[in-house]
Amino acid sequence: MEAKALIGHIRESVGDAVAKGQEQISSANLLQFLNNLDAAVDAAEPLAQAQREFEKVQLEHSHQWDQEMFRSVIDSGQAALKAALLVTGGGAAALLAFTGSAWKHLPAAGIQSLATALFLLGLGAFLIALASGFTYLAQSCFAQAEFTASKRWKMSGEVIRWIAVTFVLTNYGLFFWTVCLASDVLRMLTPS
Repeated sequence: MEAKALIGHIRESVGDAVAKGQEQISSANLLQFLNNLDAAVDAAEPLAQAQREFEKVQLEHSHQWDQEMFRSVIDSGQAALKAALLVTGGGAAALLAFTGSAWKHLPAAGIQSLATALFLLGLGAFLIALASGFTYLAQSCFAQAEFTASKRWKMSGEVIRWIAVTFVLTNYGLFFWTVCLASDVLRMLTPS
């Protein structure tokens, strides 16, 4: 039995005695009451112990779940950054290889489109590098928020995280634009 419940039980018992008109409590009755109370506390202790163990296990499970979810978020964020970098770098390499072999067969507009496409891929790679840095800053803010229990750090982490997400999404948009430009360039090719 917890201390609050114990005090409440004693208060209730004394209140019952006063309500029955008892102004004094004999030593024998008080000892009997305390013995009964002690037995009730002993009987309730295994249940209280089991409840504490259950709460402890539940808290540990919740903590492990939170850690796994956090790892999952980190892993998927890293995978998104790697995929974006791979797509951008692979696109730039492919476009450079294509430019090296096809530039003689392109009009000036085609060369201009290829130059724009390469610029967009370079900009995308730069955004991915920034997104990686912003991801680190966001995690640093979240760690500070946990350490200091500050909502300001958590809000800063959220804002920085969304900036990083925006950079990655912008990279994908730039890559799509590059693909559209490359498609237009292919239409400009004159067979030799």
